Amino acid sequence: MRIITFLILVFISSLGVVQAQNTTSPYSIYGIGVIENNAYNRTAGMGSTGIAYRSENNIINNNPAAYTALIPQMFHIEAGGSGDFSSYTNANFSNATTGYTNQLSNDFTVTHISFATKVTKFWGAAVGLQPYSRMNYDYNGLQPLGPQGEEATVTYQGTGGVHKAYFGNGFSIGKHFSVGATASFMFGALNQSENLIAPTANANVTTTRNLYMRNVLFDFGAQYYTHFGKEKKWGLTLGATYTPQQPLYAEDSVVTISGNTILPNGNVLLDRNVFQLPSGYGGGFQLSKESVMKRVSFLADYSRQMWSPLNYQGTGYSLENADRYSAGFEVSKKANIFNTPVEHVYYQLGGYYQRSYINVQGYPLQEWGATMGIGINPLRYPQWGYHIALEYGQTSNYEIGSIKEDFVRLTVTIHYWDRWFTRGRRVL
Repeated sequence: MRIITFLILVFISSLGVVQAQNTTSPYSIYGIGVIENNAYNRTAGMGSTGIAYRSENNIINNNPAAYTALIPQMFHIEAGGSGDFSSYTNANFSNATTGYTNQLSNDFTVTHISFATKVTKFWGAAVGLQPYSRMNYDYNGLQPLGPQGEEATVTYQGTGGVHKAYFGNGFSIGKHFSVGATASFMFGALNQSENLIAPTANANVTTTRNLYMRNVLFDFGAQYYTHFGKEKKWGLTLGATYTPQQPLYAEDSVVTISGNTILPNGNVLLDRNVFQLPSGYGGGFQLSKESVMKRVSFLADYSRQMWSPLNYQGTGYSLENADRYSAGFEVSKKANIFNTPVEHVYYQLGGYYQRSYINVQGYPLQEWGATMGIGINPLRYPQWGYHIALEYGQTSNYEIGSIKEDFVRLTVTIHYWDRWFTRGRRVL
């Protein structure tokens, strides 16, 4: 009970910590920020490749159909954090604090916490909290004032993000097929400000825009899995996901202040409207070969989000379809505990390439990354599991003079599992 109480307290406290993002990300000024495509779970070391991944002892939320793979009569608790170390170059702006065009930033945040169990023989379920998008930028620019050639210094700042509290369910249909659905409560706030200072015109004007969003959304998944070959040592899993187009309700307000005075009509509720999130789909496969003490797996995924039909655009940017390709490789080794083979350690490699939903000045924002990971289930404490993933990548739209981000990301996940309070009775 102490373990459960402690992790529940971590969950409650993480509601605030998840929102405390400090990394400056210039491209997060567009849309609803940078959308999180990383899966902060066991698949992180494989480029977050996991639409067709299934695990008995880990919470895999890449596809809700995977919850049916969990061991019966066990509950699982998982929490993780991520450290990001970034370098920005070729920027046409300077940081508001340092004034340098080559900028460094680092940050550590709680990425997620989740709970899962096999409710019945045919039903697996999970609840959790994780980020959906993040907005964090802080930079200076120049803005012309009138025909005399005067310029004002403008500081642009933005913070916040959209978060996802989810309840996922997977259901087995026969021995080789599972389907799943996730209901998610999306919520969050985006806070953007522009501070214009023009000493010659004696002007100091700050405009702050606050956008609050919320709604319940749904997504779906399916997996087909089978074994074949001599002694059924080869395994194949096919996975698919689908998300329909759904609304995200938004309340938009603007406050304009000159000096310390709110300007006439400077505190305005612009609109209560709907921001549409796009439909999307994905597919993947896992091919594995298993022996008594080892399993070798290869995985690949593709996914797309249909932003173009929504026709969103702003000054200098538009939203377009987003594509993601990824692949991963894993070697899992077992050890004998009381003459029973139990997974002890696994090693992973992976990579991905994605075209973001953000198009800046006609050039799509692109990102690629290479990953590696290791997981350990200590033989002395087999109920605990530890996963560490290291990622190196780059983000840019590769236009001449554009911002290029090189980043290193370290992800740590802690997993605990134990038997439900069945008092020794077999319930399944």
